[in-house]
Formats: sequence, C-alpha cells, structure tokens
Amino acid sequence: MSDKAKRDEQQLLRLADALVEDILDASEAEIAAEIEADGSSVTDFALAALDKAFWEKVGGVKMATVEKSAKDLIKERPSHRVVHVDQLEWKKVRWPGEFGKIAFHPRPDSPTEPIVGITKFEPGGGFPDHAHYFTQVWYILEGDCVIDGQTLGPGTIVFHPDPHVEREMRTENGVTIFFCQYPGPTTGARPIYHDRFDLDRERRDISQEPTTI
Repeated sequence: MSDKAKRDEQQLLRLADALVEDILDASEAEIAAEIEADGSSVTDFALAALDKAFWEKVGGVKMATVEKSAKDLIKERPSHRVVHVDQLEWKKVRWPGEFGKIAFHPRPDSPTEPIVGITKFEPGGGFPDHAHYFTQVWYILEGDCVIDGQTLGPGTIVFHPDPHVEREMRTENGVTIFFCQYPGPTTGARPIYHDRFDLDRERRDISQEPTTI
C-alpha cells in the first residue's frame, strides 16, 4: 500500500472513529478490532457509520447499532421468504365489506415485520376518514374506488407517508388492492395487525372502530 493510501485509510479510520464514538461510544481501538475481525474495509465501516449518523441525527430515526459487515450479514441472515397468494384464505378485515389475504405481519419474534397482503372491498364497501402513524403503499389490482373525490383504478400506486390520513373511501363496483404497511421512517410507529386483520369476530360498527391509530 502506498504512503498516500495509508494516509487515506488512517483519515477514514479517524472519520469512522469520530462518528462511531459519538453514536456507539466505541473507542478507536475497538473500531479497528471490529474492522479487522469482520474483514470489512475502513471505507465500508465509515460509510455505514455515516448512514447511521444521517438517519439518527438528521432524520431523527433511531437505528440498530452498526455491528456487522455485509459479509457477516450474507453469511448469517436467512434468505427471502415466499408466499403464493393462492396459499392464503380470504379473511375478514375490520371495515365493512373488506376481506384480506395477509402474507406477512408482525410477530413476537419479528415485531418490525411489515403487514403485506391483498385486500378487497365488495361493492358498496369502504372506510371513513382515519389516521395512522405508520407508512403504507397501495397498488390497485382491479376494480375502482373513490377517495377524497378522486377515482382510482387498476395500475394506480398510492403512497401514504407517516403520519397520514386516509380519507373516506367508497367503491361502487368493488376494488382489490395490494398493500404494504411498514414502520414509519419519521415516526417509528409500527403497523397494527391484531384486531384489524384476519378477524375471528364479527365486525364492529364503524363508530366503534379506532380511527386515530
């Protein structure tokens, strides 16, 4: 390694040290030992620290500790999970005329897992104005609905940032929507699965349903 390259590496190490010491209370020796142990470069480690610093300091988001390199994650983390929609049953969701097929949702061993699935509203179904602190994205597969005076049909993508309000929705012909609800990057709030999806009870009157969570 050339003298310039060594100086660059040392400069990056000092950068990583300054960032991680501030965020993780780790010393330069501890950082150097971690870099050597996991095989990552100083550059990779510094960039990870920068990313974490940005979201925690600028974005106001509390992120997990920068502890593992990409090599560690590739070795240790399980692969993706696959669910086919035909394996799922239509189950009641809380709003009138709504049924869903939920592929993924938060669990005790995976509390930050998003709620992902397909929801359909029968003709005449819909929901009132209500608010959430998490984030969600919709993709309309078939049918149509009217939200806040706007008609949305197949191919429409809808983004709800956190926090957000879902304005009253009504469908005359029925509508089927793929959706993903996930922890808000701004609020940190998680989507709510219990007593909202896969209901084994009768639906309550709309006036009894929470509209501000």
